[in-house]
This record gives sequence, C-alpha cells and structure tokens, in this order.
Amino acid sequence: MTSKREPLLEQIQYNRRNQKAAMHSLRFLSAGALVSNTELIKGNLGSVAHNLFPLLFKASYLQEQGEVLHDLVANWPLKELNIGKLLGKTIDHQEDISSRVCSVCLTSCLTGLRDYVLNCSSPYAKRLKVVDLTGLKDVEVQLCNCRKTMGRWARTELLSKICYDLLVEMQRLKFNPDVFEISVDVLTDVFVTERSYELLVQALLMRCHCPLKIRCASFRVDNLALRKLFYIIKLTDPSLLLKFEIVHNVRLEMEHLHMLFNNVHFPHLTSLTLPARTFDVRRFTPEDEAILVGIGEKLSQMTQLTELSLAFSTLTGRIRKLLRTTLLEWNSFRHEKYEKQHQDTILVQRSPSLKIQMGRLGEKMKVYHLPYKNVLPVPLFKPSKLASKHNYASEGCQTRNGSASEKEAIRQMAKGPQSTKPGFQVSSLLPQQNIWCPSMH
Repeated sequence: MTSKREPLLEQIQYNRRNQKAAMHSLRFLSAGALVSNTELIKGNLGSVAHNLFPLLFKASYLQEQGEVLHDLVANWPLKELNIGKLLGKTIDHQEDISSRVCSVCLTSCLTGLRDYVLNCSSPYAKRLKVVDLTGLKDVEVQLCNCRKTMGRWARTELLSKICYDLLVEMQRLKFNPDVFEISVDVLTDVFVTERSYELLVQALLMRCHCPLKIRCASFRVDNLALRKLFYIIKLTDPSLLLKFEIVHNVRLEMEHLHMLFNNVHFPHLTSLTLPARTFDVRRFTPEDEAILVGIGEKLSQMTQLTELSLAFSTLTGRIRKLLRTTLLEWNSFRHEKYEKQHQDTILVQRSPSLKIQMGRLGEKMKVYHLPYKNVLPVPLFKPSKLASKHNYASEGCQTRNGSASEKEAIRQMAKGPQSTKPGFQVSSLLPQQNIWCPSMH
C-alpha cells in the first residue's frame, strides 16, 4: 500500500507546485529577483519605468524588503498610491495579501511618504495626490515572516507622528517654497483612544499647513471622554465620514447622542456603531420619549445609512419610532443589530378573465394567465333585491341574453349531468328559488 500511495502523493505535491507557480507571471518573478538585491534596485531605481512601480511594490512587500519599499514610496511617480489595491489580486500575482499588515512594511511605507515630501527632486516629478490606506484588512493571524503587525490604532498613531514631525522638519530645514506646494490626501481608518488623542489632535489641527493631509474614511473611538470625543469629531471633517464606531469605554447616553446629532452632520455615513446600553426604555421618562423621536428624525436624514449596531440596548416597542423604516433585525451573541432595508410595495391585480398582474410599485407589471377551471356560471349568492324566478326568466334573461337558444343552454348547464344514484342532481346543490342567470358576454 505504501508503494502505491507514494506516486500519488508526489503527483499531488507536483500539482500544488505547478498551481502556485501558475499564479505568478514571468514579470512578477523577474520583479521578485530584482527587489531581492537591495543595492541593485536602489542604484537603478531612477531608470525603472513608471508602470513597473506597482509590480515592484507588491514583490518587495511580499518579501518584506523594508528598504526597497521606502525608496519606492519616496520616489513614487504615479498620482495614486492605493496600498490595498496594490496588494490585492493582480494579473501578475493572483494572491491577495492585503491582510498582511506587516509592521516592517507599513513603517517603511509611511516613512517613505514623509521623505517623498522632503525629497529634493524637482516638484514637477511629484505627481502623487492620493494615498489610500483603507484597503488594509486587520486579521488575527498574520502570515508575514516577522509576525509583527501594525493594526489600525498603531497606523493612526504613526501617521499622526509623521505628520507632526514633518512640520517640525520643514521649519528646521532651509526654506523651500516648493515643498509647501505639495498636497497629498491620506485616506485612512482612524482609531483614537486616550493615549493617541493629543497626537492626533495636533495632526488634524495643523492639517491645512501640512503637505500630508489626513482624511478619515472611518472613525473608531474607544476609552475617551465625551468632551474630547465631541471636539475631535469636528476636526475629522464628518461630512466625508463613511463609518463611525463608538465602542466600549465611552459613556455615551441617549441625551449625548441627541446633542451630537444636533451639532454634527453626517450626510454620507453608511455605518454607525453605538456603545453598550445607549438606549434603555425601561427607565424612560416623557422627556426621553421626545429625545428618542428627535434622534429618529436625525437618523432619517442620513440617507446613506445602511447599518446601525446597538449593543445591549433595550428598545422593546420603540425601534420603529427610532428608525421609522423597514428593518432587518439580527441577533447574535446577545448583540442587537438593525439594518435598514429598501421597502418594496408589491401590487397584485386580479381580473375576471382569469388573469393576474403582479409587480413592484412604479415598475412594469407582469401578466400571468391562470388555468381554466370548469365551473358552473351560476353564483352561489343571491342579490337582496332580485325579481322572482318567473319574472326574471321571462324579462331579465330575455333582455340580456337575447335568444331562446341561449336560455336553453343555460338551463341545461344548470341541471348538469344525471348521477348514477337516483334522485341526485347538480342543481340540488344550488338555491331552488330566485336563481340568477348571468350574461354570456
């Protein structure tokens, strides 16, 4: 058995090696060989074509070549540096490594961004306008060789420190007006606590003077006083904020949330997370009911909001008053999460001609033909003011049906076929008096 299984195992390993090799193009293999020689790439970086910089970036990131990454970013020739996109799936390398938030690589990238501004090269060669860090994915298990990660909090702290140090360095060096013409928007997911609050506030306050301008795509707050939260949220430009998370040790209550919504507007917010027990209807007063209605009105003005997370909040009987829309409730691990859904109005139109029209309000209706059902054309009800059987048969049927032959056909259908049992007729199931003869139109 062992001798038979060995060729099979060798074949499986061979297939895996070929599959892994097939995910790397010849261009990527060449780029990997180039960045492995640090001195060679640093001495010839000025001769590299601009369209090869993204390829060299991913190859050096995969090999954790910190010095090469630093030089690539410091001399970046393109208008955009989207790290999440560069580390994602590409034609030359099918593997997505955007979840590798390696501390060595990200530190080299951010310090290279600082040296990009201080670089003495011609400002005409500096085309970089946007640096996007939002594509990085924070996961628990890292696959990088150094096993040292840089999470969202550490990235926020390092970026704030680099912006502050850059201003200090610009004042220390000889005045160069070309440096102040550089403006790079750095899109990032900000995570602030009590420890990083002062440093982040300084970076945001001096944003108009710093060439590197922090732009918050999402904002997460933990272990911070409410006074500081209300102050720093206004510095982040909340009109551009997409995701806002207030978690754990932030003692935010319903009154504070109402005050926040009255003073700060979030027109593009798509996700909102509130701390535990922000709402508790068990201790509501009449004043709290008015505040709840006010919060609901503010939430209804956030037209882009699709996710609202309320951890351990008690809103029994008031969730409709709070959101005033169609909701999808999801409860997991004792957390309550409500997701706004678009409301559809379904229309169903029935026709006596065995047709049904169905569709959404405002859209084209679809027609369905029902199968024919052979039933007697005599209803099982009688109008309250109906003439006698003799008068109706002599006058009503004559005027509506028009011919004796049609009246005779109706009578035959009303009688139905005779049953094998004596005395049984279909007409016995119908009212014996005042039978209504329908029209044959």
